[in-house]
Amino acid sequence: MLEKAFVTGILEDLSRISTHPLLTPKPKNLISEKIKFLNNPKYNPQFTYYTTSDLSIEKGQIEDIITKIYHYKLNKNLEVYLVNLANYIFNLCVLNESLGKDNLFNAALKKVYNWDLNLTQDFDKMIDCLPDDLPKELNAQDIKKEMDNKLKSYKLTEWKSSIVDDRSSVSVNFALKSIRIGSEVRKSILGLRKLIIHEIESHLIRYINSLESPYKIVQAGNFPSKIQVEEGFAIFNEYQNNALTKEDLQNYINRFNLCQSKASFSQIYENCINELEYTQDKAFETVYRLKRGFADTASEFIHLKDSAYLKGFDILLKNIESKEDYIFLFNGRITLQEKFLENYGVFDYNSILPIWFRDLKFQSRG
Repeated sequence: MLEKAFVTGILEDLSRISTHPLLTPKPKNLISEKIKFLNNPKYNPQFTYYTTSDLSIEKGQIEDIITKIYHYKLNKNLEVYLVNLANYIFNLCVLNESLGKDNLFNAALKKVYNWDLNLTQDFDKMIDCLPDDLPKELNAQDIKKEMDNKLKSYKLTEWKSSIVDDRSSVSVNFALKSIRIGSEVRKSILGLRKLIIHEIESHLIRYINSLESPYKIVQAGNFPSKIQVEEGFAIFNEYQNNALTKEDLQNYINRFNLCQSKASFSQIYENCINELEYTQDKAFETVYRLKRGFADTASEFIHLKDSAYLKGFDILLKNIESKEDYIFLFNGRITLQEKFLENYGVFDYNSILPIWFRDLKFQSRG
């Protein structure tokens, strides 16, 4: 009982450290640097204006928490788990502080995005078993209407979708409780189904459930491996529901392979144009994602976030062994590793999951 109270207290302390994994840092001069680059594709953009934070107080708090963990005679497995969690959150702080400081940012990035770039599945063979996409007949207005209907069906009445600028992408804005749809987005019926599964029935539902959790650390959601699981789970759900197409999986494979590039912005862009046959806009957006967070994109440094999609899918294909594993991941922005805390009586997830997910069908796809 004393051990459980101590662990719960440590998790509460860690949940109060406010930081995040910097998935999409955006330089203030992105538009002007894009114009320069498109006028001269040999130029390597200089993203020099990032907003950073001083998190020295938070880092000091985490160091104190780690000292407290080591001084308490915990079960070794619990001690290792808590220290790894604390170090992960500490590294998130360092990552936020070093944004735009290339060498420091790269070193911090490797501690947060610390997965290898090896895969266990043969995804090239999997492509042949997936459906082809359909003609893209739905525009942004069509997509917005269906998104709003789906949000309403889940009684997420505070959430709305909105059409924004001239982008061709869709994203969830948790702060504004909005799904942002680029005005240039075009989807097939199957593509819209995939989008709903990915954005609403994976990312958004995990987020909503995290807020309903009585455990503040689940609400904070900063767990090691969370990034791979967050993106991989969305793709896993697409696959479960026969909405993952050949084109989509090939796109995830391309992103994963590009994350292994050790080249400048202009060199990777040239590869996207000549080898992958991307449009100029798609090639720029793809390479920008690989270089976000860095100031001088002439370096070989890569932001590994785009490898998390396929890597996470690979991890979950291997580790989701039962319907219970599958349902567990809907409890919040957590990973399967948090399941182990149940063994020590720290967490009890049985009463958390919203009613509409208790009857989810799980098909083992091998």
